[in-house]
Amino acid sequence: LMENCDAAFAPCSTTCLELIALNKPIFAGYSAANQSKIYQFLKSNSFIFDLENLNETSVKKIKELAEENLNNEPAINKMLNLQKQLIDGRSGERILKLIKDLVA
Repeated sequence: LMENCDAAFAPCSTTCLELIALNKPIFAGYSAANQSKIYQFLKSNSFIFDLENLNETSVKKIKELAEENLNNEPAINKMLNLQKQLIDGRSGERILKLIKDLVA
């Protein structure tokens, strides 16, 4: 389902990390205290379009942010390029190298 979407609306949780791994534009915010650190990290690194506190964000704000950014290719491309730097698909290689270095 995530793989087939053009963009996603999600809380700042592991769902966002999955969407970043799939390199998708993300509109995200936080709805619980345990999401605040990942929210701050994703927001400060421009990995998401910021919906802020989802318990307080209005439908109007969500609509405005979506309209402003869904067709904004430069903003989306910037986000996707930054996401690729975070999750590059090469973790398996790095883990294998660490193991080899440990046993060498």
